[in-house]
Amino acid sequence: MEVHNIQTAIVPAEGEKARVRIKMELSKKSRIKLFMFLVILNIILRFQVVQNEIGWDSFLMHIMTNSLTEYGYARWWLHPLSVFELYPASYTSTMHFILSGIEQTTGLEMRWVIFLYCVFIGLLSMFTSYLMAGEIFDNDLFKLLVAFGFSTSPGVLGYTTWTIPTRGLLVVLAPLLVYLILKSRKSIKYVPLAILLALFLFATHHLFYFLIPAFFSVVILALAVKLRKLSFIKNLSFKKKALPEKYYTLCSIKNLSSGVALPLLLSRSRPVAFLNSLIAIFGFLAMYSIPFFTGRFIENSRYASIDMSYVRYTGLLIIPAIGGLFYMIFKHKKAFGEWFLLLTLILLTTFIYEQTYMKWFLPIFLVPFAGIGLLNVIKHTKKRRLALPLAALFMVLVICFSGYYQFIHFMSMPGSGKNPLNERYIEDSTYNTGRWMKSHIAAGNAVSNDALFGKRIFAASETAHMLTGSTVADQIYGFIRVNISKYKRYPLTDEEFWFTGYKGPDIGESAWESVHRCLKSEEFNISYVVENKKCSGRICWHHGNYPQFIQYTYEKDCIYDCGNIGIRKIR
Repeated sequence: MEVHNIQTAIVPAEGEKARVRIKMELSKKSRIKLFMFLVILNIILRFQVVQNEIGWDSFLMHIMTNSLTEYGYARWWLHPLSVFELYPASYTSTMHFILSGIEQTTGLEMRWVIFLYCVFIGLLSMFTSYLMAGEIFDNDLFKLLVAFGFSTSPGVLGYTTWTIPTRGLLVVLAPLLVYLILKSRKSIKYVPLAILLALFLFATHHLFYFLIPAFFSVVILALAVKLRKLSFIKNLSFKKKALPEKYYTLCSIKNLSSGVALPLLLSRSRPVAFLNSLIAIFGFLAMYSIPFFTGRFIENSRYASIDMSYVRYTGLLIIPAIGGLFYMIFKHKKAFGEWFLLLTLILLTTFIYEQTYMKWFLPIFLVPFAGIGLLNVIKHTKKRRLALPLAALFMVLVICFSGYYQFIHFMSMPGSGKNPLNERYIEDSTYNTGRWMKSHIAAGNAVSNDALFGKRIFAASETAHMLTGSTVADQIYGFIRVNISKYKRYPLTDEEFWFTGYKGPDIGESAWESVHRCLKSEEFNISYVVENKKCSGRICWHHGNYPQFIQYTYEKDCIYDCGNIGIRKIR
């Protein structure tokens, strides 16, 4: 590794001789090489062993994108609030316009548009996290570690690999918004960019709400800087100064495990620094306790385990992240970006029980702590020759952890014992049936006996219209109409207002069920039935089994049969 700039500083340590610390920065050539390696690694990780699109919600997004191409406008926009999914039968929409635009301009098949889009935003995650890291701590190796950790974390990989849930785009662009927020403190010209990107992300997914603490952190710290002349704030430093050597003891895994780092650090810290550390710890405990005592921001149970899901989606980087977090809590003098990172994580702690969203979002702020932990271990390992090889070995283990969940864990292989009806990906027979429907079924609506399978067929066909259990999709294609009088707006103070806006019936599922239970195919102009034969003559969904309709269609003519799938014309 080439060294571009070497700065030598004499750092006196209490009770010890002065030491010489060398700060190394990577040369431009080294940065380019490492970035090229990271680009290749990210592309490889996003190749799958299956030939088609993967995911669950992804197929509804695919259907909505198809409708944009077919109709030329978003038919789920029934009200201005529909843009932000705060109105019935609506959905956040920015990603759909991007994909539809790419498809129409390139002429590529949508599944390949999705694949290339995911590779692109996967690579983009490297650069957004790199920019964010530079505003937190301006160190070349730290920025590369954060870019590596974020772009290859299981959470980011899961949403940027041949799948298009709207969360993926938000998670990738969130570090860019953090970068603009921090830049806005230095120059007002970044404020309009931050506002525009915030509105874009608000229209991308409701996960945007978890970025609000970042705005609060900047405001709070900016006020603290303005009030720095007060005695109890004067000792806080937002300047990027070299950290005394003694404080690096906390980053040592050996010291952390033995429990000697904390007493050593506290014994040598000034009272104000000790007070700041206690305030940070109290902040974490206070924010963690808010949902426990108020009952708000809780997804399932306040007593449910929350640790494993965060480890699963952050990966092995959770280990150095813990060391980096404790190091940052007890660090004597912190730069503004470091205070921002710590305060934002404190404020986010109140949402720790919202695992569905936080498990995807938390890596954005945990990975920088992991970068700090790894950087400290590299810098202060006694045998410096072993530092980089050990760090490289750990990063290989990080890739292996991510690769396991990326390629092996979710695969439904013969003999694996997994339910074949819940495979992660769309099978070739399903995809080929959808393409056959695109060519041979020009008119007439269809329905399937399997709810998820029906969405996948619908997405693959691109032009055939199918009744599904989705209120959004059924409203787009004219199967149902939304009567707003049947919905009730949540009060502004209710958590549900910020996620759905209105409370009302799920008319999509009701329509889908009515066909199978009450034989109401004429009401929805159903002409074709697509049967997933793996369901063994029953219907597959989460609210019961009503096989009357599918069994009734056995008397009709079969116009397509590929073994696993059959299509019958009933009208």
